[in-house]
Amino acid sequence: MIHTATDTATIQNNNLAVQPFPEIIVTFANHNSKEMVGNFLLVGLGGAIGSMARYGITILFNHLSYASQWGTLTANIIGSFLIGLLIVTTRDSAYLFGAVGVCGGFTTFSTFSSQALELLQSGQRLQAALYIIVSVISGLLATLFGIYLGNRLK
Repeated sequence: MIHTATDTATIQNNNLAVQPFPEIIVTFANHNSKEMVGNFLLVGLGGAIGSMARYGITILFNHLSYASQWGTLTANIIGSFLIGLLIVTTRDSAYLFGAVGVCGGFTTFSTFSSQALELLQSGQRLQAALYIIVSVISGLLATLFGIYLGNRLK
């Protein structure tokens, strides 16, 4: 059985009421095996599509002779916008496919982290700091814009 956060009660955390984003919460105690397999396939298919799109951006930016950080930054901003949009416009299977699968495969925190460390280790501290700040702030703003646009489209 799949529940979105909007279907669940408000979570109490240290006497602070928190309403989580509509992330998928899978209840293992009472699940349907066929549905679980289908959900894993949806996430896997979406992840494959997202990963191939991410690889396409890498090839494009390498072909254009841009530093690899630009491809990563571009993918993460696009993915952040899309996940913001999907948070408010999709549910259940569509959310699993698009947000968890496609966006999960498309965006890349691990590559961002390794590129930031490479810049630091090569002595490019200012570039590393700017890369980190621009990546985090632009990702958050892109997500907020996706949520805003998704709410306007509803």
